[in-house]
Amino acid sequence: RTIRRKKYTPGCACPGNKGIITALGPAKLIPYSRYGASIWIHILIRKYRFQIPVARILKNLALHGLSIPPGSAGDGLKRLAPLFEPVYAALEERSEQAAWWQADETRWSVFETTKTKSTFRWYLWVFISDESVVHVIDPTRSARVIEEHLGCVVGGILLVDRYSAYKSYAKKHEGIILAFCWSHARRDFREAGLKYEQVREWAHEWEERINALFHLNTLRVQYAEGSAAFTREDIRVREAVADMKRIFGEQRKQPRLHHSQRSVLKSLDIHWEGLTVFVDHPEIPMDNNGSERTLRNPVVGRKNYYGSGAIWSARFTAVMFSIFETLQLWEINQLEWLSDYFRACALTGGKPPADITVHLPWNIKERKEKTWKYCGRVFSESEVTCIRSIIDEDSSRNRTAISRIACEQLQWYKPDGTVKWQSMRQVLVKMEADGHITLPPLLRAHSTQMKPIEHTERTAMGEEILL
Repeated sequence: RTIRRKKYTPGCACPGNKGIITALGPAKLIPYSRYGASIWIHILIRKYRFQIPVARILKNLALHGLSIPPGSAGDGLKRLAPLFEPVYAALEERSEQAAWWQADETRWSVFETTKTKSTFRWYLWVFISDESVVHVIDPTRSARVIEEHLGCVVGGILLVDRYSAYKSYAKKHEGIILAFCWSHARRDFREAGLKYEQVREWAHEWEERINALFHLNTLRVQYAEGSAAFTREDIRVREAVADMKRIFGEQRKQPRLHHSQRSVLKSLDIHWEGLTVFVDHPEIPMDNNGSERTLRNPVVGRKNYYGSGAIWSARFTAVMFSIFETLQLWEINQLEWLSDYFRACALTGGKPPADITVHLPWNIKERKEKTWKYCGRVFSESEVTCIRSIIDEDSSRNRTAISRIACEQLQWYKPDGTVKWQSMRQVLVKMEADGHITLPPLLRAHSTQMKPIEHTERTAMGEEILL
């Protein structure tokens, strides 16, 4: 059966009539390309988020009836790379504005040689701050990479392992404070205990001390800084750190130390200042496991597709890793973000939009507030701040009055329309116990003591009771 489309011709000869006009198609991400934005989103998500090789992605698409030549896929990704450069530059700028960072690095293969690099071994770096994640792929593992990324930073805290490049960078910048990882210090004791049986018990004792320090700091950071509960736990952390310093100082003076003990304690002493940065800066974690977890996903990609085939591909890989990890940090759907961004690029003729601020993660979504659950109701950080202001604005209020006002301002009512002040009073007591607020002292009324009822003889059933 052959179906022939009818040819339409204009039915009049009016002046200015252009005849039948074909409507324009939707704006294309890549001009004159056969493939739309949805195909490239499919490839980008699977390659740089789920670490699936492009060859495997194309084979899967072929099973669904879409055959894309590998050369077309590679050329398309190369043409998409400039679209993400403004976003990557914004991530770098945001990272430089942070007060502290986590950093780490791992090897990455780039199968293209240059005049200054004859091997395929490159390095993938990561710099994590509160609001951005930036990956850098560079031929070297030197302090130059840190210098290029944080060169204009005046001061801050850099949480790292004990690699010498970070120490070299900190020596050149007086405002940079190095915070070292306690997990690496704990690993030293563990490896010594596993290797030498004669120091196994000693190493286990140090592991337990470090574990206890982690636990105490976890308890401390649960409370609001400045609260009574935070102060209590802060004292316990400082006492544990001081006790640990005293113990390793005494052990280093012992004449008959095993060489593994001497080496581990010497390393602990050398890095002690950086290991204890978290004491005065509770916002700094005790370890840099966050940066190592961030590198875990690229390491899976390195295992699956070995690395990057060209220098431009390595750059594009670092850009996409940075964007996807930052979106994950802000809990933004990567697929939806790519769809919106590609739509904006298509409307500008396949170029980056003039204003990318609306596409930056920190402008799309505000950071999720910390919440606490009491008596079946979730209280946000702003609501806890509201309760604090109610307590502070009038010191003469008792707890019942504070509970009633808090219910009215937070709109916590019963089904009959009355405020749930009794439940709120229980919430306030629990908040004070957790260190979030400080309530006025509990005032007790002076009640007259009732005289005990005099005991009488037991009466029989039906007999009159005499009072």
